[in-house]
Amino acid sequence: MSCAAKGVGPETVVDYCAGTLDRHAAREFEQHAAGCPDCEHALARQQQLWTLLDSWDDVPLSADFNRRLYQAIEREEGVSPVRRYARLAAARLWPLSWRPLVPLGAIAATLAIALIIETPGPRLSAPPPDAQVKSEKLDVDQVESALDDIDLLQKLSDASPSAM
Repeated sequence: MSCAAKGVGPETVVDYCAGTLDRHAAREFEQHAAGCPDCEHALARQQQLWTLLDSWDDVPLSADFNRRLYQAIEREEGVSPVRRYARLAAARLWPLSWRPLVPLGAIAATLAIALIIETPGPRLSAPPPDAQVKSEKLDVDQVESALDDIDLLQKLSDASPSAM
């Protein structure tokens, strides 16, 4: 609320209701509010608020409330800014307790196990045709060499009894 006609702002209304305006300023505001519907409405709303605040009953406090309050303030002043920030972050994350995370972790573990079990192993594909021929050649060469060795051994075994 701001009244451009008289330079009246919300501070003036609050000060008037609080009784902190001097007599002259209070009289000027009363005269202005009587002729300005915006200021009259703002004054009525502010007076209603002050009436409600005056009718509000105080909450009874324990006898050692002040002592406990000052002790808590001293404890907080002694805490490092990092620890204070960590407490603040933990307090904001507290609604996100571990309970919802446990089922999510179980689901993730189940999916991981299922993927490991169901994922096919490496596929063995047939080697290219050239590789098969080479391996057959090597096998034939090895067999031929082995047969030659057997023949040689037979000749040696036949020759050794006659030498005796």
